Amino acid sequence: MRIKYTAREISNITKGELIGTGDRLIHFIAYDTRRVIAGENALFLCLKTPNRNGHSFIDAAYDKGVRVFLVDETIEKETYPDAFFIRVANVMEALHQWAAYHRQKFSIPVIGITGSAGKTIVKEWLYTYLSTSKTVARSPKSYNSQLGVAISLFEINPQTEVALIEAGISKPNEMAILQKMIQPTIGIFTSLGDNHLENFNSKQELLREKMLLFLNCPQVFTTQLIANNELPYSKLVTVSPLAQSDGSLIERMNIALCEAVSAFLGIDKPSLLQTRMELPKLSLRLETTLGLNKSKLVLDAYNWTLDGLEQALSYQASIAEKSIRILVIHQSDFEKISEVQLNRLLKRFSLQPMEDILVRFKVFASENIGFLPREGQNLLLKGSHPEIIRLGLDWRERKHQTFVELSLNNLARNLKVWSEQLPEQTKILAMVKASSYGTEIGQLGLFLSQQNIQYIGVAYVDEGVELRKMGIRLPIMVMNSDSSGWNDCLHYEIEPSIYSIHQLEELNRTLLAHGTFHFPIHIKLDTGMHRLGFTENEMPALLAALKKTHHSIHVKSVFSHLADADNPDTSYTVQQIELFDRMTAQIEELLDYPFTRHLMNSEGSAKEELKKYDMVRIGIGLYGITSNAELHAKLNPVLSWKSVVSQVKRLYPGETVGYGRTFKADKELNYAVVPVGYADGFSRILSQGKGGVYIKNHYCRTLGNVCMDMIMVELPKGIDIMAGDPVEIIGPNQSIEVLAKNAATIPYEIMTGLSQRMPRIFIQGED
Repeated sequence: MRIKYTAREISNITKGELIGTGDRLIHFIAYDTRRVIAGENALFLCLKTPNRNGHSFIDAAYDKGVRVFLVDETIEKETYPDAFFIRVANVMEALHQWAAYHRQKFSIPVIGITGSAGKTIVKEWLYTYLSTSKTVARSPKSYNSQLGVAISLFEINPQTEVALIEAGISKPNEMAILQKMIQPTIGIFTSLGDNHLENFNSKQELLREKMLLFLNCPQVFTTQLIANNELPYSKLVTVSPLAQSDGSLIERMNIALCEAVSAFLGIDKPSLLQTRMELPKLSLRLETTLGLNKSKLVLDAYNWTLDGLEQALSYQASIAEKSIRILVIHQSDFEKISEVQLNRLLKRFSLQPMEDILVRFKVFASENIGFLPREGQNLLLKGSHPEIIRLGLDWRERKHQTFVELSLNNLARNLKVWSEQLPEQTKILAMVKASSYGTEIGQLGLFLSQQNIQYIGVAYVDEGVELRKMGIRLPIMVMNSDSSGWNDCLHYEIEPSIYSIHQLEELNRTLLAHGTFHFPIHIKLDTGMHRLGFTENEMPALLAALKKTHHSIHVKSVFSHLADADNPDTSYTVQQIELFDRMTAQIEELLDYPFTRHLMNSEGSAKEELKKYDMVRIGIGLYGITSNAELHAKLNPVLSWKSVVSQVKRLYPGETVGYGRTFKADKELNYAVVPVGYADGFSRILSQGKGGVYIKNHYCRTLGNVCMDMIMVELPKGIDIMAGDPVEIIGPNQSIEVLAKNAATIPYEIMTGLSQRMPRIFIQGED
């Protein structure tokens, strides 16, 4: 925000008394001295709340350079000889007058957004849609209160073409005040929940109060779901949730609202579809990671409302399975909502209050607990209080500043894209081998099991055991198994792949010893990869063995592996298909029951001309990685790799940096040290400028050799970078494909090489 008003102008607008000689130009509005850095051109609001009187902070603001104050008390001017005081009857009301005046200066579309939940995410997503072709001003963060709305309106400037302003209320008679300031020309109503219902006589009264925002709006957009609540308003455009889209119902409703408003403002359909694939997540929203002592941690510091709490508890319940569920909220947040409504919600999720667990926090749990955190616990930290955020950081398992972030929303979107490539009857086996390609098998396996898939594939038996212990009940196929894992296969109902006669005989002996019959197995054929599997010459022996063991085993599927699926020339793959057909036909003739056939991996599934059979195995394609350009455009990156700047230093001509002194400076330059190295998976091949990272959207090449735990990167001139600034290793600026190319390898190796010492943070945005 940068405004341009003089103290005298503000005095005239607010009908206040200007105390001071001369005048002073104002560029900023301040209301918290802790946020004032240089106050020379700031105006300080001396606001009064039940807990503080802003007039008490005049000295602190003055010491930081502030010289103009909006007050409603008498101030001794002599104490501040060069200051200006604008004395009004009420500081908040004067701010509202000023904000309304500022709003009236602009004849542009102003979109007012209200509702019980979803205001901020709709605002941020709508900003993403509109900013592709328009200059857009918007409320910062979740600024939607009596103060926040006023501050937000000053974001509008002469270059603004559209403004997005949130409006939130908690009591009667508040929305009329906001409406006079915002004066929206377009309205969006996101949802109606129970937030602040205790302050109203009925839900209908709450609804009528919210709808006052749209008093003079020619157009108001809402969803069919909300419109069915008989809104007392006649200018509604009802929008149905996206039918052919992924995500929850709430997410699809929010996207539909954004696209309807964007289309109304002239954004064409291709642009809408492209933007839909690029919608950002909101930070600190349902971030799921490993906690201390092998616990699981969910940090949801996005907002604090009863509806938001309900959605967070629902998410926790969906991932916790048999774990003890624990809710931690800050005492101050606990006091903001109705105890009756909170108790009703806690009862629904079977959570009981725990005593004397944490100071300044309220703790609720599904079972009696002694200390936090520990194995077998799923902890939800909910609320935007800084101590909640700090607790979430303290309770993470590792303190490594470099971490891997995974978008579960994008994973679900990609799964849907792959599904749409397949014939309707073709099933999907999601491969999560090698710890889900180096990500984290448990959380991703659990999430995928809740999607529309029929099978999960793992590399080794112990991976399948881990998934079973998390409560996953989907069929699990293990690709590489031997006699050491047979007992676990039986105990945990994991289905092994059989690729040799010796292996089949060993399994048969184990089954007979346990008295187990018709145990499910998967037969692997070698059709051209020439790794594991039965060759065509071995088919007579396989058929004889299957006939001999038909009481103890049941063939669930027969499969093979493509050797050259990403090659545009499909001639070798076609040979494999023909061989696979010949070999499976012999098994089909032998068995008196049907079995599933699967040959295609991600790359094979991407080719329309290739036969998909009964099931396909999608692995790395779920993460948005494919050589198929058309399909790649539809997929979303799931994995981001991030770090921070540890230190910024200067190198002078003739000085060297790093082991081996392989880089010598021929000029002065600034460089940053980043805590990531080859022990984390940042290959040493990326040394000496062959690789790099992005800081503040600028490419920074490596200097010298990559170290085990850190790299040094050159900083661009004129860019202010300091310790603590975020670093993107993989993300919007540098895809995993680009990093892999620079490292002379493939995305598979980059993903599987990501060290487990780096925390995995799982993001699933809900509203």
